[in-house]
Amino acid sequence: MKQAEGKAILNIAQQAQDYLENRLLKNLNNLGQLADGIQVKEGDAPVYSVPPDRQSNVYLLDRYLGKPTERVEDNRPPATNNTLVLQGFSIEQLRELLKGMPQVVDGKVHEGET
Repeated sequence: MKQAEGKAILNIAQQAQDYLENRLLKNLNNLGQLADGIQVKEGDAPVYSVPPDRQSNVYLLDRYLGKPTERVEDNRPPATNNTLVLQGFSIEQLRELLKGMPQVVDGKVHEGET
């Protein structure tokens, strides 16, 4: 790559970074306004022209404090004694894992493939 091309790429990258930083600040400000709502005065009482947004508040709290963990039901069959439950492996991956391991066939131990 020529030096001029390298400088042009760095310049474009810097412009993109500057643009995104400015957008990020604007977007965070907009999200904060949505979360808080926008109040205007009508007479003596403040009235919301845009009410506080629950989902924006939940999002901000999850970002600030971390999203709470959710309970997930495990529907996999329980592993029995001497049983290993393998999921998400292809047949080829399982064969590779079992190479060289002793195999039990009809109650007899046989040396694995090499």
